Amino acid sequence: MMEFGNIVKNEWIKLIRRRRFLVVLLLGIVLVSIYAYAQHLQANHIKHDADPAVQKQEITDRIERLESRLNTDAGLTAADKANIADRIKSLNQSVDQLNQPQPDLTVFDAATTQKTIDDLNKQIQAMSPDKEVEIGELQLEVQLQQYTLDHHIPMVVNHDPPITAWSAIRDLLDIGSQLFIPLLCVLLAADMVSGEQSGGTIKLLLTRPASRGKILFAKYITTVTASVSVIAIILAVLTGLLLLVFGPGGAHAPIAVDVKYHSVTEMIHGSMTHTVAADPSTLSIVTASHFSLNAILLTLVATVAMCTLGFFCSILVRSAAVSTGVAIATIIIGTIVVHIISGAKWMQYFITANFGLPSSWTGDLSQQFGFPVTLTSSIVILLVWTVVMYGAGHTIFKRRDILG
Repeated sequence: MMEFGNIVKNEWIKLIRRRRFLVVLLLGIVLVSIYAYAQHLQANHIKHDADPAVQKQEITDRIERLESRLNTDAGLTAADKANIADRIKSLNQSVDQLNQPQPDLTVFDAATTQKTIDDLNKQIQAMSPDKEVEIGELQLEVQLQQYTLDHHIPMVVNHDPPITAWSAIRDLLDIGSQLFIPLLCVLLAADMVSGEQSGGTIKLLLTRPASRGKILFAKYITTVTASVSVIAIILAVLTGLLLLVFGPGGAHAPIAVDVKYHSVTEMIHGSMTHTVAADPSTLSIVTASHFSLNAILLTLVATVAMCTLGFFCSILVRSAAVSTGVAIATIIIGTIVVHIISGAKWMQYFITANFGLPSSWTGDLSQQFGFPVTLTSSIVILLVWTVVMYGAGHTIFKRRDILG
């Protein structure tokens, strides 16, 4: 055991000396910092556009332009003038609405929430059973609204929720788990073996009394711990920056998880269309903060499979540059293929399709594929891929003629 620990320590020293660990860590921190700043700018832009004073000024400017055209354009027909007059009347009504006291959307209103739930249930009852898509969406909304009513959380239907630290974390993990995080893992893992093979130092390493299997496993453990550590630090920095920018507000907002979707054919805009409908009967609801923290943990779990893919390419190809390129191409092409032909059930078994474990948890992956996909199945698929790739790499490494 002490010998194995010394090999792992030696691998960490080599990893730090190559500066790849620090470079990838710095790159990730820079990227999430840019993301946090972009979210801050977007939030300010949304806040500015939602300001009643700004909206009134914009509407007033449009009214003035229409009135000017109405008074100066001699080529207008009677129908044109009537149309412009109607538009001016409608805009003036919008100004009157903005002049009315605006409701405080941050205050819980049980009566309004209950009325919203009743209205949604009436809409569901009035729909024909073949409207599965609309019914599923409304049923999902009813459960979210019921959660806000039971837990006294303010929530308004048909309003875009404000950007919070928790929503920004979720958005990054939705996108980042497909490309950003896997590519960072590949940069760390894809030359752990091939780098020493192309440099010739692997021969010196194999002169140790330790077996090839033990040496390879030490490299693998170093790769996994380094990748998980880097991603954990990056996501911790992201969370800290977003909480600093936005504060902890919105932590109790409801998030639906375990939603399952199935494929349906409905008449949409006059034509039969293949789409997906939600089945809210199996869903659970968690708070935004609970979801974000658990989504980070799930992403770290997926990181093990991500770095295993890079490590396997490092064993498979002797050249460090080529192994890195192969791993990057596998992730990019795999992600593209999954999105292009996501309706095929066998696509759920692709390793890249399951990197986004938070998406599997919410049901977004099920919605993309058009059939039920569970978090448990995604974790099992990643586990199988991890075991198979390491097992295949272990066999190749033990049988390869490296010293010759």
